[in-house]
This record gives sequence, C-alpha cells and structure tokens, in this order.
Amino acid sequence: MGVVILNRRKEIRNQALDRNHHTSRFCSNECSDATRSGLADGPQTKNGACLVMTLSASQLSSAPQRRNQLIKICESLPEVTIEPANEHLKISVRKKTLAYYSFDHHGDGMISLVCKSNPSEQRRMIRTDPETFFVPDYLGTRGWLGIRLDLFEVDWDAVTEGLRRAYQDLAPKKLAALVD
Repeated sequence: MGVVILNRRKEIRNQALDRNHHTSRFCSNECSDATRSGLADGPQTKNGACLVMTLSASQLSSAPQRRNQLIKICESLPEVTIEPANEHLKISVRKKTLAYYSFDHHGDGMISLVCKSNPSEQRRMIRTDPETFFVPDYLGTRGWLGIRLDLFEVDWDAVTEGLRRAYQDLAPKKLAALVD
C-alpha cells in the first residue's frame, strides 16, 4: 500500500516538473521567458534563481480560504500558537509541535496539514482514503499523518479530528480535558 502512495506522489511531482519544463525546483537564470510563462503567478526568485511553483491555479486560488479555515480550527483549541515559517505554519501548544501547514513543501505540489499521530492510526487513515491521507516526508516514519487541503473537497471533519487527537496527545492533561 505504501509503495502505491509514494509512486502517486512521485507521479504528481513529475507531472508538475514536466508541465513547467524544469528538471528541478530551481531553474537556472538562463531560463527563457517562454518557459517561465507557464507559471501561475510568474516566476519568483530566490537567491537569483527562478523558483518553480508546482501548484496548479486552482490550488493557488483556494489556498488562502483553506488556510484561514485551518487557522480558525486551530484557534478553537486552548493555548494553541501558530507561528509562520515562510509559506508554512507551525502549530503548537506550550512549545510542543502538534502540526504543520505545508505549502508546496520541497515542490511536492500539495497543500497539506501534517499532524502528529501514531503509526497504527496513520496506516488506518491512509487505508481508508489514500487520496486524502498520506505519509509525509521526514515525519511520516514517526507516525505523523498528512491530510491534503488542496483537493476539490476538503474533509474538514477529518482535519478537526486530526488536530484534536494531536492536541490531546501533546497538551497538558488539564488543557486536553477541555477539548471533547
């Protein structure tokens, strides 16, 4: 099952790279204007190199509303802090990280929430809906769960439940008891 998910992520990444005519997330400055014209918001630069966005126009247009919806859910949890980290967000309670909002993390072409979970819950959720749930890079081996926020329909109940469980695992007992 995990191989299928990883292959799908690689397929999405490769399609995005092919669509933009680049072999990596950063192209050289020799990139022609015609090549750059396919980018949704035009090229962005980082350290003098062209930054290739691998997100579609529909993903980019719905991202602000979905990010705001996620922030509202997070703010409903007691003492949760949301710290910006470039285009990503770190969501924590009393200096313990419970989730990350990822925006095209390393050019993966996804907007997602990566929240603390456990390996058995992670496997169960991915088995239930492999298009919505995935094993995130780096933290996935520790049981963290990725939830896609860029699909046509987002399961906000699953997002709320994932954040609630992560919160109850990490928050002090008195705070965790305040969340049903």
